[in-house]
Amino acid sequence: MKGVTQKYGVKKGNLYEHLDEDETHWLINEAFKNNTDMGTIVASIVKDAYYEEKENEQEIRTLNYS
Repeated sequence: MKGVTQKYGVKKGNLYEHLDEDETHWLINEAFKNNTDMGTIVASIVKDAYYEEKENEQEIRTLNYS
């Protein structure tokens, strides 16, 4: 993955620099409730957003061909 991020000049960054204390505590609580780590919670949120966007793009393409 490092090669891909370097190729496009995108930095990995630090998640915690972008979350305030309440958001961080929410993330910790979600990980605890789901008996998992915080990375899994973040990955789930990203995957949900990704597939929702892809679904919306498909609906738009379908409407354009109707």
